[in-house]
Amino acid sequence: DDGTPALGGEWVSTTGVVGAQPPDFEMTLTRGDAPFIFRDATGDLATIYYRGNGRALVQFDGTTADYSDIKSIVITGATSRSSLIVESSGETPVGDIDIYGRGFRNLEIDGDLGELDLGIQTGKSVRNIIVEGTLGDVDASDVRKISLIQADNITGDIEAQYIRRLVANDDFDGASVTAWGARGKIGELRAGGDVTDSEFSATKGIRKAYVGGDVANSSFHAYGHGASLGGFHVHGNIIESEFTASGSIKAIRVGGDGGDGGDGGTISGGSITAGRDLKKLHCAGDLAADVEAGRHIKSIVADELGDCSITAGGRISKAVFKGAVYGTIEAYEIKTIRTGDYFRNPGSGQFSPAFGEKDSYADHLFSMKPLKLNKIYDADGDMVGRVI
Repeated sequence: DDGTPALGGEWVSTTGVVGAQPPDFEMTLTRGDAPFIFRDATGDLATIYYRGNGRALVQFDGTTADYSDIKSIVITGATSRSSLIVESSGETPVGDIDIYGRGFRNLEIDGDLGELDLGIQTGKSVRNIIVEGTLGDVDASDVRKISLIQADNITGDIEAQYIRRLVANDDFDGASVTAWGARGKIGELRAGGDVTDSEFSATKGIRKAYVGGDVANSSFHAYGHGASLGGFHVHGNIIESEFTASGSIKAIRVGGDGGDGGDGGTISGGSITAGRDLKKLHCAGDLAADVEAGRHIKSIVADELGDCSITAGGRISKAVFKGAVYGTIEAYEIKTIRTGDYFRNPGSGQFSPAFGEKDSYADHLFSMKPLKLNKIYDADGDMVGRVI
């Protein structure tokens, strides 16, 4: 029937007969079928390929495939050799995809994907999920391992066990990623742009991460017993964000290559907390966030230390600041502290020696073991012979 829709959702045919609107168009693809070609709602030419075991039921949001978008795709009988690819001359969005079976190989969508549900048999794996657009929610709680989740932008809730690589070519924005259970781990986390208003939690931790822009109002938690955060490099700034590990934090480098130059490099607000050791925290800019380690802090390097606290239950081996020290440093043992300026009272808000009063180091350093004054330096040299 080539009629047009009437008011109230009814359908008026060319002969004038009024009835229910025709159902959405759907079709099935299996192994060996030719690729299905159609034009989406914006007129982009799109092609759907299905390969391997199982079948894909594709439902469109219109009464024909042409000039409609893909409403949903349901795949059944999938195995580790099954793949679904949606190619487009532009970007063709897909609403929902459900995949059921004993594994899956490649899912590639040239456009946005609203929601993905992987009903894969427990203990089986999925190789690649690649979205050339925005990725929404992913439920992969039964999947043993996903080798790659990659999208231009990631905005939804992702629940999985082990994600080997999690990549946003541009931004994580409002994302919530949970890697849970005995395998709960993110091997590599990458964002080409910013990480904003996002949460990442993993039972066994995050091995390494790179962020090309800023991290803002976000959190990274390694919450299982002894779980760790590995090497993190944030090229921009860290703003009001939390890094927490029940075990150790290997390294957080902020700004430039290795935290020693380039744009950004400040940490403002939020906190960095390691249940065991914090091995390295290097900022190209200022540090103004509370830092705590249950045992030792090996190395902290920054420009200025703002009005915040650095605390270790054991030893702080080295803390070096190019600018002034406004905050406090406390540990059972403090070995070497350097400031290229002076220890200063945070209440005065003054930086220049011409306007601000210098504090004694004793107002900023608190150690159970006696300080070695020849290893405490300000702009005038070590503290030997200084009057407190």
